[in-house]
Amino acid sequence: MLFQKSLSSDLRLYRILLLVGGIAYFAFWFILKSVEPDAFDPILGRAAVSLIILLVLALSYKVAFFRDYIVVSAYFLSHLLTYYYIFLLANNYYSYTYSIGFMTIMFGTAVIFKDSNSLLAYLAMSIAAVGLGYVFVEYPAVPPLMYVSILSTTAIISYLAMSIRFNIQKELDAQNKNLQQVYAEIDKQRRLVEMKNVDITDSIVYAKKIQFSIIPEKEGLKDFIRDSFIYYRVKDIVSGDFYWYHKKGDELYIAAVDCTGHGVPGALVSMIGITLLKQTIDHQHIVEPGEILSNMQKEIYSFLQRGSSDGMEISLCSVNLEKKRISYAGAMMKLIMVRNGILTEIKGDRHSISRNTSYEAAFTNHTINFEAGDTFYIFTDGYCDQFGGEKQKKFMFKRFEKLLTEINPLTMRQQKSTLEQTYKGWKGELEQVDDILIIGFKF
Repeated sequence: MLFQKSLSSDLRLYRILLLVGGIAYFAFWFILKSVEPDAFDPILGRAAVSLIILLVLALSYKVAFFRDYIVVSAYFLSHLLTYYYIFLLANNYYSYTYSIGFMTIMFGTAVIFKDSNSLLAYLAMSIAAVGLGYVFVEYPAVPPLMYVSILSTTAIISYLAMSIRFNIQKELDAQNKNLQQVYAEIDKQRRLVEMKNVDITDSIVYAKKIQFSIIPEKEGLKDFIRDSFIYYRVKDIVSGDFYWYHKKGDELYIAAVDCTGHGVPGALVSMIGITLLKQTIDHQHIVEPGEILSNMQKEIYSFLQRGSSDGMEISLCSVNLEKKRISYAGAMMKLIMVRNGILTEIKGDRHSISRNTSYEAAFTNHTINFEAGDTFYIFTDGYCDQFGGEKQKKFMFKRFEKLLTEINPLTMRQQKSTLEQTYKGWKGELEQVDDILIIGFKF
């Protein structure tokens, strides 16, 4: 359609064409006058046509109509400057100079057309106007039959050549339209995914509030053991690792737990773990760490479906400050004691609390009589498994044991700070690979 809005991609190109056309049309006056000084070619007429072209150019920056329909405007201007030039051509008796000039204008102007119908109309009307002009010229320099024949032949060739371009452009436009539809659909799906991500993230953030509402405050452990710390760094919004402490009678229970996975799956298992710890101690009144873990194993085995590999690894301590005694049991985890600068490792049992472990699995209870200055650490494997350093390797347990031995003379606040700074320095710009939990307490 002729009167359809121009594409945004046309605006820059047609502004350049209008600028060049307006200047060149006026500049032709000087070229033709240098060849035919006595030719009829009023400079004011040239200037008027050029100014109209440049005025449309200026209006395309200020007026929405000329901006939206710049291609249509260029079509009308093409007819205007062509018919004015035919007027000059006739008044100069179809001189060879103005005849060549007209061919230059007609075929140079033809390139601005974007559709074959408009181009065909322009070429046909231009040649018809040239033929009509011969009626008013008694002695033309160029014979009419020869000139119109040349114009017609060249116009047909030009039209066919431009038609090929139009067809190619039409195919490209169709492909671009398809691509735009594909991009629009992709963008729509992207926005849907973003909305879903926002909803999911909001849900996970709310789940974090629920999870942390049932985990005691980190600083609260100091109410029971003044020299203590909990270093807790989650990988995602919610965590599969969790700490837990609880006072019942003379016993203070402290646990470090690593549930299957991290993020949402780990957090779901952690809720089960916290519930089982409270239920076993407060409602079933089981007090020894080994028996507590054995009971949790029975509950997990019964609760989870066959074939599930979910579960948890745990270090559980029962501290009796009056008797200066620690009872410990572990499922795939360790207790570390540092006494007088010497590190001792108390290993837990080599099976986790999970469906994959036997229903009747027992957990060993270890009893330690602590002395003043003894320091104990329970932890998950996130710190040791972190990649980093110059060779981007794991921190490893041996390096972790050495670090605990070195920082043992420091206060517990300083120890926590050193562990944190060492971790950050080791990790560098690498991604955190797992949740991190270290609990330390000194007597």
